[in-house]
Amino acid sequence: MADPLLRNIVYSDSEGTKWAILQRWIKQAVINASISIPMSDPLLSDIVYGDSEGTKWAKLQRWMTLLANNIGGGGGGGTVVRSGTVNIVSGTQSYNISFGAFFVGAPSLFTAQVQMPNSSGEILDVTADLSTLNASGVTVYLSAVPTAASAGGKINWGAVQ
Repeated sequence: MADPLLRNIVYSDSEGTKWAILQRWIKQAVINASISIPMSDPLLSDIVYGDSEGTKWAKLQRWMTLLANNIGGGGGGGTVVRSGTVNIVSGTQSYNISFGAFFVGAPSLFTAQVQMPNSSGEILDVTADLSTLNASGVTVYLSAVPTAASAGGKINWGAVQ
């Protein structure tokens, strides 16, 4: 039997039906991408008649976040990759790296490297403090305190879950 909510929204639909149709399409995209749905998350449930508007928005956002954070070029499958860049500041040896959108848990892989601003920059290594690695970020340390010669350099990082 076809799902009655997997259809286009029409003008005569009630507000509640419009919410339910929109959420159902997002849920179907999650299912089609083979993304597992954590049953422990109460916001990953269906929008129902009695939900407040705030709850409807929160549920819709959570479904969209699940889809956006887990869909990839490989057709889904649950691998999440995030990357970014942190500017090196003269005199600063440690840096708190934020993953932006949080992972479900700590990433299984984290890597970082330093790029010098030019040939006069210092050669620095970067090391992650794994005791700080969690779903939202990690603290990294440079092998030395950078001087003004390294200002403008960058720490490039990547994390995979």
